[in-house]
Amino acid sequence: MRFCKFLKHTIVFLLTFLLGAQNSNASQTALRFEPLANVIHLGDDAAALTGYSKLGTIEEVYVTENHLSKLKTVEIYKNADGVLAWRALAGVKLNLLRKLDNFTNLKTWVNGLDDVVDANLITKLDGLDAAYLAKLETDIASNSMGAGLKALLKESPDDLNDIWKILKDDPKYAYELSKTGGTRWEKWAQGNYFKMVTKAGRDFEELVCKQAFKNRNSAKYLELKQKFQTDFGKNLDDYEMFSQVQLKYNNSGDYFVADQIFIKYDAFGDVEDMVVIENKLSSGTNFTTNQTSALQSNSYSVRSTSKMSLTNSNKILTQNEVLSFDGTIKWYKVYSAGDGTAITGINKIN
Repeated sequence: MRFCKFLKHTIVFLLTFLLGAQNSNASQTALRFEPLANVIHLGDDAAALTGYSKLGTIEEVYVTENHLSKLKTVEIYKNADGVLAWRALAGVKLNLLRKLDNFTNLKTWVNGLDDVVDANLITKLDGLDAAYLAKLETDIASNSMGAGLKALLKESPDDLNDIWKILKDDPKYAYELSKTGGTRWEKWAQGNYFKMVTKAGRDFEELVCKQAFKNRNSAKYLELKQKFQTDFGKNLDDYEMFSQVQLKYNNSGDYFVADQIFIKYDAFGDVEDMVVIENKLSSGTNFTTNQTSALQSNSYSVRSTSKMSLTNSNKILTQNEVLSFDGTIKWYKVYSAGDGTAITGINKIN
């Protein structure tokens, strides 16, 4: 109640200010300028906001700077001592707000963002076309998922394009996120449809791909073997197969989960060559950011607990074991038609 009363007084103050701005003689400059003498003008850096909380945004307010009147949109702030402050809204945010007239929930959220602290997010939101804005409006309005989505995007604005848009274009990407458990987006992507997709992905990996490739007489293993022979002139029968191996690919500890890997050992038991198989629900499903980064590396270390070969019980990958050798690690993308019931394609990635 006290806040509403304070905000009411603030609006009355600003309206009085506006009415004073409409006089048309020399004294009107004083009428416009004097009210601002009692309101602090905040700077344009984030530090200027320290100790202040935002009350709201007033559009099309006349203010005077250097005795010149300008049409601006102003954000009003207050600190713990009740001191009012203002600053003009940045152009990008103003432009974005005007694009959101038909998106009530998005406009309310964006209106609460700070044009300095959240500048990167505001810029990326401004880059969305109407179709994506409509999808984001629906997600933001969700009682179960809206708050989580806003928190994720504020924390990492790049995720708007790198993750959220991909999920909107290809929900099967949710399965890729789930494979590196603990991802920031995993909880958000646990809606009913995403759960269905994730189950389909796991079934495709465990019941289709894994079973096909560990059986060296299966049609799909023989197809992969033939492709490998054609692509690299090597015999896949000389390689041991492991499943669901977490592999770190840099010194920061970032990792991906290899659905299946084939490893060739030399006469001394050292790794001589390696093939990574990534299972995708459809041909268009993107690699995750970590998988894309891992493609550039030729040295991995085992993050998961020990893994036993599915083709030779004497071979074991132990935790922290380093898999490093000269040459490029070979990758294949194995995919279904979208339902995860059968392998419909095997493509060499590098």
